[in-house]
Amino acid sequence: MDPKRRAERAEFNRQMRDRIRLIGAERGLSESEIRPVISRLEHHEVAKFVQRHRLSYDWLLCGCLNGRLRMARGQI
Repeated sequence: MDPKRRAERAEFNRQMRDRIRLIGAERGLSESEIRPVISRLEHHEVAKFVQRHRLSYDWLLCGCLNGRLRMARGQI
């Protein structure tokens, strides 16, 4: 993988982990509740986390603010 692509991927992962930590802080989740999803960002762990905590996929994966707004309004 070329260095530019590797840097973009690392930044994407960092941002997604930050959003997971934000949800954990907002909802009072323990480290053990977020550790499985944050440790390796495996697809099945991300999907379980999104479903369990009623999150917007587009917000968690891409930071889409419309998804965050739907979560705040309870539309998810």
